[in-house]
Amino acid sequence: MQPRKEPLLSLLISFLVPGVGSMINGDVSAGVGILVGYGLSIVFMVCFSWFFFIGFLALPVMLGFWGYGMYDAYQGAVRANQRAGYPF
Repeated sequence: MQPRKEPLLSLLISFLVPGVGSMINGDVSAGVGILVGYGLSIVFMVCFSWFFFIGFLALPVMLGFWGYGMYDAYQGAVRANQRAGYPF
């Protein structure tokens, strides 16, 4: 039997570094995608910060990757626990 995954710990780790919570749950491809998307949106914001409007277009994208990373980490831990036979 696999060890139980803690959904709140996965969420907290993904709060600190987007995508890593998904990687810990075993979904490495989703975690890398979230981390790369988050990183690229930050790079886009920094590179185009000289033009106020274009630079801030990346802000909702960055926040979207961050929020989805936390959601996916939590749900991934819950799904992993269900597959392993834990009740919740």
